[in-house]
Amino acid sequence: VGDDNDDNDCGHAENEESTGPTTTTNTTALFWKNSHNCADESSSQSQSLLGPMIIHAADISNPVHASFPVVLDWCSRISTEFALQASRETELGLEVSPYMDGLDDEYRVACQQVQFYEYMAIPYFRMVAKLLDPPASVIQTWCCDNQRKYRDIIARIDEYRNSNNHNNTNNATSSSTQQQNLNQQQQQQQQDGQQQHDNKQDGQQETVNDNGSSSSSSSTSKNNP
Repeated sequence: VGDDNDDNDCGHAENEESTGPTTTTNTTALFWKNSHNCADESSSQSQSLLGPMIIHAADISNPVHASFPVVLDWCSRISTEFALQASRETELGLEVSPYMDGLDDEYRVACQQVQFYEYMAIPYFRMVAKLLDPPASVIQTWCCDNQRKYRDIIARIDEYRNSNNHNNTNNATSSSTQQQNLNQQQQQQQQDGQQQHDNKQDGQQETVNDNGSSSSSSSTSKNNP
């Protein structure tokens, strides 16, 4: 169904305004009305294609919900389910599906959702919207809006991590500089201490030499009346 040259960037959908959750019931009702109009009731082939298409759309309908908090809630539920399955598969020594691994991290979940929208949800619901247009066109708008919000989550986390890395780098540089200064101070103190020790030794030696000279002079005087 549809044109192979369709873009997958939600360009036109992003320019439309979401009509909000209040239209969901009316849109759902119009789905069924238009489904009978767009499919020839005498054609079992058309009906057999249309029925599974709508059932599958309902199965993966979370991306096209008008309320992003609801989208996040259902995403959290399925991510938890995947994470538990991955944990159990690991315990049993089974190979874990890549898309189920590491979903305890908000960043990875958001990245996974962006990819799911890009390669599955948006292309699929774009076709659904075209087939049941005009009432179904709003689902493409909501789908694109939700993907954009996941991209915003990724951007915020990236910004936070980059800021922390920058601060950590500065802190590490500062700590390294402080350590170098401390080492230099310790070396200087050691040198000063050694110099003081050497000076003290030299002073003591001079005192010994002076005492020796005085004793020698006194002895010479006594031997020469």
